Amino acid sequence: MSMRIGGGGRNTLYSSRVSIRSRDSFALRKNLSARVYSGKSPNNLKSFKSAIRTGQLSGITDKLQTGESVAGTNDYSVRADKNLKALNDACDKFNGSLEKKLRAAGIPKNISFEFDYDINSDKAVITNISDEKYRDSLQSVLDGMTKTGTLDYIGKSSVMMNGNMASAYYPDIKNALEKCFGQDISKLYTDKNGNIGGANARLQRALGIEKYNKSFDAQRSYGFPSKQLGAMIKRFLSEEGVSDNVSHMGYDGKGIYTNDGNIRLGTKADPSLTKNSKYTLKAAFASKTPSGNDYDFWLSNEDLFC
Repeated sequence: MSMRIGGGGRNTLYSSRVSIRSRDSFALRKNLSARVYSGKSPNNLKSFKSAIRTGQLSGITDKLQTGESVAGTNDYSVRADKNLKALNDACDKFNGSLEKKLRAAGIPKNISFEFDYDINSDKAVITNISDEKYRDSLQSVLDGMTKTGTLDYIGKSSVMMNGNMASAYYPDIKNALEKCFGQDISKLYTDKNGNIGGANARLQRALGIEKYNKSFDAQRSYGFPSKQLGAMIKRFLSEEGVSDNVSHMGYDGKGIYTNDGNIRLGTKADPSLTKNSKYTLKAAFASKTPSGNDYDFWLSNEDLFC
């Protein structure tokens, strides 16, 4: 069994079949999460997280079969299906446009090449090519393709689906700090006591309010992507190289593919991935526009995205 996302007529989309096997897992997780946060199931979260990591959900499933209906239990699988379809369409669109531009530039359609796409700078750099005489003209074609936003979407989704959520989210948090507080993230650091240093007056004030106000919500008060201001900032300051956001890509004469880990968009994928509930979760988050609570959910459950 081979599964593909991506372009040309050669690829098939693994959408509803991908996530349907994981549907019960995520319905269960949302069911339990609702109970935990409402105080109805305070002792089950630890055992549930252990079960979702190991894939051994049957015992806990039996315990939670109460017959009650929980609104939104299929959200993750529905979002995953939608995102995978959108990715498939994006790959098809890119491949169709690239073929036209290759012909216009006199480059044979069957050329193969690899390139690194820097998501932050929107730059593509060829790293390998099957025929060196076309390198310059092909680079010019790629330079034009980066302006459409399609490579940005495919590259970011590939990075996210391979578990590197922090790098994918870094530009969002960086831009939000500039917009909401006029703060340059590169000026921030954590001191030996774990406190955030280098903050300007506006950010210092917000962090001070958060420290003493347990109901503080940075999203509601400042339009920040996350409700958690200090914790989110510290997460990005704690990882060296988090600002590096590069997707490794290639084109084999038939279509684009990514090479950022086990999940390769546009090429063969390991069939066992469809049995892993983490796959559906990552696919659900690989969207062009994150929903309001995505950043906070990731921050609180980062181990589920590994």
